[in-house]
Amino acid sequence: SLSLVLAQLQDELQNRKQPIESIEEKALDRLIACESGKNEFAVNTEDAKITGWNSYGILQYQPKTLLMAGKRYGLLPQSFTLKEILAMRFNSSFQKEVARNLLADGEWRHWRTCSIKTGMNLVAFNY
Repeated sequence: SLSLVLAQLQDELQNRKQPIESIEEKALDRLIACESGKNEFAVNTEDAKITGWNSYGILQYQPKTLLMAGKRYGLLPQSFTLKEILAMRFNSSFQKEVARNLLADGEWRHWRTCSIKTGMNLVAFNY
């Protein structure tokens, strides 16, 4: 339950049993489990009914979001194209790095439902 997740995160933060990065990675792992069941090849076709695009991978990014965020954080060259991002839409390492940057900027709302379910919206990310 959400209250149990929040209690665990609060306990870890207060007792500093693990480095902050480890706590952040644990929270990111919970988000991944919620978004895709940790399936790196997950595809959500329901999103296409709303936005016109499927969501892909462990963090269920839509291609345009992944492209824009990758460029915003300097993870991709500005010349990178939508066709090129589609070719790497299942790259879990890249998806995680984009997520770390988004979360460090407080952008948990990208994963609104799972962020609330897992308590991500209450975790301060300091990547």
